[in-house]
Amino acid sequence: QFNDWLCYRVPPGPEFIPFYTIINFNKGTMLLYLFALICYFQNFSLGAWVYLGLHDNYGLVWLIKDLTFSDAGFCRKATFVSAILVPQLVLTPYYFIGYWMISGGEVQRNQSASQL
Repeated sequence: QFNDWLCYRVPPGPEFIPFYTIINFNKGTMLLYLFALICYFQNFSLGAWVYLGLHDNYGLVWLIKDLTFSDAGFCRKATFVSAILVPQLVLTPYYFIGYWMISGGEVQRNQSASQL
């Protein structure tokens, strides 16, 4: 019951945005976000590119999966507050992990073979 309320019905307002839109936006924009971090921090290390590639491929496969056979559970509509709250609690930490990894110091930029 709580999960249903949190994901779809946190007041105020009507349920108007499909939940899959929230998830697809997060997974689809991760590539742009990580690439912007790589450019901003000038971190063109192997680790940064591998992390970008992993998230890029996962996001692409997720979007293809959603277009070909979407999950009926994600087709429910959510209120505006639920659409903002759920990504903040569940999906935003993925952005922080990318920031932490790419903004790291020289240790993460110049990794030795044993660290990879």
